[in-house]
Amino acid sequence: FAKNQSPLVIAKNKNTILLASDPVPLAKYSTNFIFLEDNTYGIISKQKGALEVQIYKNNKPYTPKVKRIENAFEVTSKKGFNTYMEKEIFEQPSAVANTLNYHLDHKELKKAAQLLAQAILNKELFITACGTSYNAGTIASALITELTGIYIPTILASEFRYTNLKLSKNSVVIAISQSGETADLIQALKKAKNSGAKIISIVNVPFSTIDRLADITLYTKAGPEIGVASTKAFTSQLTVLYLLILFATKKQTKYLNILKQLPNLIDMILSNTKPIKELARKAKNYKNILYLGRKLNFFVASEGALKIKEIAYIHAEAYTSGAMKHGPIALIDKDFLSLHVMPKDELFEKSFSNLQEIIARDGPSIVLTSQDSQKEFKGLRLQGIITIPTIKEQIFYPFLSIVPLQLLALYVAELKKLNVDKPRNLAKSVTVE
Repeated sequence: FAKNQSPLVIAKNKNTILLASDPVPLAKYSTNFIFLEDNTYGIISKQKGALEVQIYKNNKPYTPKVKRIENAFEVTSKKGFNTYMEKEIFEQPSAVANTLNYHLDHKELKKAAQLLAQAILNKELFITACGTSYNAGTIASALITELTGIYIPTILASEFRYTNLKLSKNSVVIAISQSGETADLIQALKKAKNSGAKIISIVNVPFSTIDRLADITLYTKAGPEIGVASTKAFTSQLTVLYLLILFATKKQTKYLNILKQLPNLIDMILSNTKPIKELARKAKNYKNILYLGRKLNFFVASEGALKIKEIAYIHAEAYTSGAMKHGPIALIDKDFLSLHVMPKDELFEKSFSNLQEIIARDGPSIVLTSQDSQKEFKGLRLQGIITIPTIKEQIFYPFLSIVPLQLLALYVAELKKLNVDKPRNLAKSVTVE
């Protein structure tokens, strides 16, 4: 075996030596793991009837540390759910609560927040990620702007290393990854480290490559996520990002109690999925869906569009509602579905106007809104309305808005009899560029 860039993990027990790119599938065989470094190789052989591993680095015998990890990668059954994805959507209340409680008890959060606060003031903060983690990063960027008035970019990891960024020892890079093994992100972080930048990683898998590259790691305590399309990883990442930003901007006193309410509010959404199942029967017949939202809701719309592409194979894209008239409105007709993420906020009236323009052009529409605005839609020709609990501070709506969009994608895919846990052409962890 040999290891270079792509991850390689060795697990050992009394009679067996196993290798894989990820520790999760090895967890049921062993609690002892070796996470190999780049440019190492080795040989497994039988010595006096027992299996032995010899590892080499720079062509010399090398003995890496063995990490003993109890229960960190424990994989449970589907627990009565049809799929892992469904189970993981319904685990979000506990995943958010676990992540929140873990970080409120650990000093690493405050240490990272101090680093972050200075980087925001210096405008030397960059966020990078891929896929669902990228969408979490864009929400974090928007939240920082909302709270400080300072714009912080989120950059796709695949582009980060090729972007002419002026990184320095004063720069801080936040790296977000469920697996901690995303190849594009690893290469981006190597560029950042070579420039002297500090790295804060947000990962779900301890001892992963991105964890080891980071100066500070803030773990999401979501538990193993088996479904390829991330769900509980996303809301757990948001939990860490919100905590980090609130502490960095000294807003935790004002907002922490609301953050603690989120698990119960998510649970309320999950307790009544019937309206979403009914809408899925309508949505499955469309080949195209336009997801629309403003401010933070736009980034939620982006994640919703990604989910239905990933597992239901429906072409979907997200636009800010305000940009709809700058091109996308030309696509609107009776066969083009639009989904409006518009809880009651300061731009609700403008989003409502955009909705009316689509309805006037015979565009079928679904609205996702907060309970305090349901009456506003009375009499409109809609495919249906999804409601979420009203929340005092609108910056927290992404935690609630995304859950119905995950469920909608799940139910549409199931109606189409698709394998939601293993969508075609996708892998859980993208370990090659």
